[in-house]
Parts: sequence; C-alpha cells; structure tokens
Amino acid sequence: MRGTRIRGLMQAMLRVGVIGFGGGNALIPVMEKEFVTKKSYVTKEEYDEAVLAASITPGALPVEIACGIGRKYGRACMLLAASLVALPGAVATVALLAMMEHIDEQTMRWLSVFTKAVSLFLIYLLFRYICGIANEAIQESRKRFGKVLLIFVSVFLLCGGKNLYRLMGIHARPLFVLSTVSILGLALFFILWTQGRYSVKRVLVPGILIGAYLACVCLERHYEVAPVKGILVILMIMVTIGKLYVTYIQRMKGMHAVGSIGTTLFGIGKETIGDIVVWLCFLAACTLPMIILFSPAADYLLRGMYSSFLSYGGGDAYLTVADGVFVDTGMVKEGVFYQQLVAIANVLPGSILCKILTGVGYLIGYGIHQNIIDGILIAFSGFVCSICASGIVYSIGDYLCKNFEQLPLFELIKRWLHPIIGGLLLNVIVALLNQIWLPMV
Repeated sequence: MRGTRIRGLMQAMLRVGVIGFGGGNALIPVMEKEFVTKKSYVTKEEYDEAVLAASITPGALPVEIACGIGRKYGRACMLLAASLVALPGAVATVALLAMMEHIDEQTMRWLSVFTKAVSLFLIYLLFRYICGIANEAIQESRKRFGKVLLIFVSVFLLCGGKNLYRLMGIHARPLFVLSTVSILGLALFFILWTQGRYSVKRVLVPGILIGAYLACVCLERHYEVAPVKGILVILMIMVTIGKLYVTYIQRMKGMHAVGSIGTTLFGIGKETIGDIVVWLCFLAACTLPMIILFSPAADYLLRGMYSSFLSYGGGDAYLTVADGVFVDTGMVKEGVFYQQLVAIANVLPGSILCKILTGVGYLIGYGIHQNIIDGILIAFSGFVCSICASGIVYSIGDYLCKNFEQLPLFELIKRWLHPIIGGLLLNVIVALLNQIWLPMV
C-alpha cells in the first residue's frame, strides 16, 4: 500500500513538471490540487507549511515544495520528488538546445501554440484558486473579505506593474516592481509589528518605514538612494528578528523552557542536519565524476551553487544573477544566452533556475569538444546542483518555520499567506496573458 502510494506521488510530481508553465508561484495551486485535494498525500496544513518555508528561502520554489511533500515519505522520496518535478523542463531545455540548429520555423510555431494552450489552462486554474481564497474570506465575514481584497490589489500593484504595462502597450517603467521576497519581507515585518491589531498607534511606525522603502524604490531610477534603502532594509530585518526573539522568549517562559531557547531557535536539529548531509552526498555522487572528467566543471558548479543561493525573487531575478555569474565572466556568450537559452527556457515548463543552470551546463560542456554527450553530462551535473542547492536552503527554512510554529504570530502569518499569494498569482495571470496575446498582435 505504501509503495503504491509513493509511486502515485512520484507520477504526480512528474505530471506537475510537465504542465508547470508560468513559474513557481503559478504551481502553488496546481500542486495543492494534485497533492492535497485529489489524493491527500499531505494535509492542507503540511502543504501550507511547505509553501511558507519555500517562499522565504532562495532557490526553485516548486522544487522546494516538492522537497517538503516528499520528505513526509522519507529522504529517498524527498530527493526523487524534487528531481522529478524539475526534470521535464530541464530535459526539454537540453533537447531543444541540442536541436537548435535543426529546428525549423514550423516546429517553433507548433511549440508556441502548445505553450499558449497550456497557459490558458493555467490561467483557469489560477483564477479558480484566487476565487477560492476570496470565497473563504466572504464566508468568514465582510470585514475579512475587504482586507483580502485590499491585499490582492496592493500586492498586484507592487509587483505586477511591469506585466500590466506590457499587456496594455505602455512603454514606461511602473512606480513599483517588487520581487516576491521583498513583498513577503514587508508583509512579515508589518504583521510582526502590529501582531494583527491595527490601531493607529500600531500601524504608524511600520507604515512610515514601509512607506519610506517604497519611496526609495520609486526614486532610485533618478537619485542615488541605495544607502538609504539599504539602511531601511537592515532596520526592518533587525526589528523583525528582535520581535521574533522577544516573542519567542515570552512564549518559552510561559512553557518553563527558557534554558532551551538558544538551542531551539538557532541550533540546527538532527533531522535537518541529516537532510543536508543527504543533499550533499547526492550532490557529490553526481558531480564529482564530472569534475574529474571535465576541467571547467568545478568552476561552473561552484558558480551554479552560488547563483542558486542568490536566487531570491523568482525566475526574472535569477536571469539577472545568471547574467552576472555566467555571461559577464565570459563562460557563456551573451547572444547564445539570451537568444537561445533564455528564449527556450521561457516557453518550457519548470523552474527557470533549474532550466537555465542545466542549459548553461550543456553550453559549457558542448563548447569543450563540440560534443553533445559532453554537453549532456555537464548539464546533468548542473541540474543536480540546482536541485541540491534548493533542497539545502529549504531544509534550513523548514526547520526555522517549524520552530516558530508554536508562536501565535506564526498562525497569523499563515492566515495572511494565501491572500498575499493570491495577489502574486494575479501578476502571474497577467504574465501568462502576455505570452498568449503579445505575439499575436
């Protein structure tokens, strides 16, 4: 029975990988439907905890959620689930790169039609998910619905201006283009400061700091405000950590467990250490042979791990990081990177991080002796690198989230996570509409 259930879980992971268009945020409702609603591989609470841990850590979001789901069935399932959800996109990226010289215009046109059809299906799923969040709020109270609607609109305006302008044909830069991590960070800071009680006194200080940060975002295109923006970010991070620590101490005192605070909060548990060791062993087993066989592999893989750890803010953010790590250093030519790799990655399912890192590996490997096999071997090591980097940071993020779970504030954060994700998904819907509409006009 358990074996059958695990096989079903892995098949579902592969299915998600095949239809995983639209980026990591777009897959949150898709994965919930597959793993919670249909077969109950995990509970709704377990899934929400995995989404939260994945959202606050760098790396490939669908891979990290797959880690959390697979971990319930053992570490082997954790490795396999994370690999399968990213595998279709990575394989397709390498295949198309290898066939790039032989792909005719007609084939690319059919690929574009298929992508648009899948995008329409995803828009339907995302819209249903957002409506579900709104419906839950309506059933609770009108006041709750009003707050959820305000969050939808606010989050979309903060992150979706670029895609909205593009869809409307407006050639201008929007006031705000915040990353997912920036929005989640600001939300966490606001929630921790107010603790869910929104009097003028409680809202004033976080409102001023967040307002000042947003003002810096608006002004940075014209003025040098990076130092001010950096100070505000550091200040909000320090306040957030301080609030968490003080609240944690108060909670532990009430439980008469003050002596274990430091160890529990900042120490890494045995299970987490075990998970990280498993990821490192998997990484070593799959990449050491490539490092021995190919001299450029070591430098590429080190840069790959480094870039993965910096990949906050979704696919577009990783493209910026990859440009600096691989293009600016001359490892990959700019024209090949953007005209071939990025163009291919954008029309395929799966995590941008995994597809780009795998594709860069193929280009580097193929460039050694103009041999496709060499390209595939180094691409495989890059794929494993992207999976392991995401798995390592997720394991740490999951540990920290579980330690904060006993705080009342953690429940408050989870309560407002879905509306925030709903606002982010509105941006994904507009991005998918761009993919469908713009090439046709």
